[in-house]
Amino acid sequence: MKRQQQILCVLCAVLILFAAGCARITVGKFPRPGAGEMESLTGDNLAKAGDNRAAFDWYMKSLESGPDAALEQSVRKKIEAIIADGLSLDQLKEIKKDYWWGYPSGYLLYALAVASSDIRDFEKADEYLSRFLFGYKGHPLFKKGEALRRRIAAMKLVNPYAVGCVLPLTGKYATYGNQALDAVILASGIFDPERDTPIQLFIEDSKGDPDTAREAVKRLASEHHVVGITGPLGSAAALEAAKEAQELGVPIITLTQRKDITETGEYVFRYFLTGEMQVRTLVTYSIENLGIKNFAILYPDDNYGTEMMNLFWDEVLRQGGQIRGVESYSGKQTDFGKEIKALTGLNFSEEDEASGEKPVPIVDFDALFIPDSCFIASMIAPQLAQLLGTSIWNSPDILKKNSEYLEGAIFTDCFFLDSARPEVRDFIDRFYVACGREPGNMEALAYDATKIMADLITGITGMTSFSGTGDAERPLHILTLMNGEIVQIR
Repeated sequence: MKRQQQILCVLCAVLILFAAGCARITVGKFPRPGAGEMESLTGDNLAKAGDNRAAFDWYMKSLESGPDAALEQSVRKKIEAIIADGLSLDQLKEIKKDYWWGYPSGYLLYALAVASSDIRDFEKADEYLSRFLFGYKGHPLFKKGEALRRRIAAMKLVNPYAVGCVLPLTGKYATYGNQALDAVILASGIFDPERDTPIQLFIEDSKGDPDTAREAVKRLASEHHVVGITGPLGSAAALEAAKEAQELGVPIITLTQRKDITETGEYVFRYFLTGEMQVRTLVTYSIENLGIKNFAILYPDDNYGTEMMNLFWDEVLRQGGQIRGVESYSGKQTDFGKEIKALTGLNFSEEDEASGEKPVPIVDFDALFIPDSCFIASMIAPQLAQLLGTSIWNSPDILKKNSEYLEGAIFTDCFFLDSARPEVRDFIDRFYVACGREPGNMEALAYDATKIMADLITGITGMTSFSGTGDAERPLHILTLMNGEIVQIR
């Protein structure tokens, strides 16, 4: 079957090139494809069909044909991409027999080292790396090869039961860091007399400082040989810690909202409530459960409000809904009459006012998203539409003055203290016994992140997995205000 597929791809390439040639025919001249073009096109067709191994062979044939500089550069990029991420370990070994020197042997050696390291065959990985680093000093992947050797050296010494934790235990973020630490210790089970756990927990103080956080990661890896790290908090500290963990090849689950942190590398993950998670859950629930298709947005003109507005708008459109109106306001405002009039079409000119005609409001949306505090939301006429908010509404403040104006409002969060889920109740009870207080979002997230490091899948914020972007994916709670109480509706 594979042989037939290859023949078909070759025939397709020939026909395409023949058709292109016929289109350019001039009297007395029959143009021919340039050197390497047919082989390159055949490789493209095979790659699209998923046969990277055969595509590699045709791309190499294209290079052997002596293509022009532009085609050669293009083909080389395709070859290097296939070697990096399109072949199995056995296929790499097979190809290396034919290309033991010259191009692309350096890329093959590095890929073989990476693939061997991934299956923890460190002896073979070292062998491939030694040959690569000795014979290819000017290679584009040389620095990555050196970094890989350092990672392998660290991984050889890894203690499979050692878990690291980096949190701001002193400094201006100490309150949050110590709250999170309580949950980390509870999740590890190291002081639980009812659990016989092999886990060893090593704790480092980041002091909320990026440089200190980076050094903390280095110590956890070099001195304690941890299998993974939880933390730190804070954008700058988390980024520096992530860079060091990536360099050392130590998996790290950061507790930060920083959007680009998972782009640091494949060893960096993020376990935190993000804006993307919230708006995706809100929009999905509104469309699928409430039948709402038309939305409006009223947001504060600050960083948080602008980011959430853009995320919500994009998600509504992605799910087939419509945005009927968008208005912003200053963070110091207490009167939102002008913005509400704009959303409902009640803005009118002096000429309209002089005519004596009174405009009729047009409310062509069924839900109004307000990414601001519940106090601000309560000042905005709730009768306009279904009110939608973010996790900052999940607060005792929502039950205070003017809470009746938010009756029926819907918002979301990753943790709900009054949840009926058995695993949540168990966590809350154990946390209260151990710490003498009720946990919050930070404790819940730190608890789950540590549980993941202990190779557990289900945590108190729900079943968790990591997406291709390195972000934790888990179901969020859908909450509402009903009869003066926060109630979970999903």
